[in-house]
Amino acid sequence: MLDIEKLREINNKLGSRAGDEVLRGTGKVINETIRDVDVAARYGDDEYIILLYGADEIKAQKFIQRLRERIQKWNQTKKISIEARLNTCLMVSDRDFEVLPERMKEIIDGHKGVSL
Repeated sequence: MLDIEKLREINNKLGSRAGDEVLRGTGKVINETIRDVDVAARYGDDEYIILLYGADEIKAQKFIQRLRERIQKWNQTKKISIEARLNTCLMVSDRDFEVLPERMKEIIDGHKGVSL
């Protein structure tokens, strides 16, 4: 699970069109980074859930690193001046999918503003 840090700041300072650009750009980067067997979806205002089929913790961490690198590259090409950053939470599990989104949201909310 991830959320876009500073999305509210982007919306407040630059307007909702800029925020929408960040959401679309992030979604595009996610879709370009996941494999065909993976699933990604927007979960809330600034949150996404990504299910990485068959990934263990090491593979998932490598995925997160690739995603962060691609978001950094996207930041350099976009037209808005505020850099978008991702807060991420990694959970490796093969069951209890009903509780995962809420638990992951709690973890991400608890780490907002903390450099990971």
